[in-house]
Amino acid sequence: MVVAIVLGAIVLIGIFKEGITDYQRHQSDKKTNSMTVNKVGTLEDGPNRIVKTQLSNIKVGDIIVLGDKQQIPADCIVLKATSENGELGGYIQTAQLDGERNLKPKLPVKKAQEQM
Repeated sequence: MVVAIVLGAIVLIGIFKEGITDYQRHQSDKKTNSMTVNKVGTLEDGPNRIVKTQLSNIKVGDIIVLGDKQQIPADCIVLKATSENGELGGYIQTAQLDGERNLKPKLPVKKAQEQM
């Protein structure tokens, strides 16, 4: 009987801990999804217009405009990137994707860079 009570208490503590972790993740996701980002407008907005929107409204295929040190929780294809000294490309941190905190060089797609 005592073993069952102890085992039940351990299971309940584990369930409670998982519930707290899920709630914290939900709050973090809510905060991230409410961040704003600039994206190139759709046909309805005007194709050459920059529109400010929340990250939760970004879909696959949207073109977003990122500034220096701006964060976005996604893996993106870079179409154009230049540094302050005119060098092509930039550096990204992928800690949220793979846990590595080192900056990695990210170069734009050649075809896109040639078009711009």
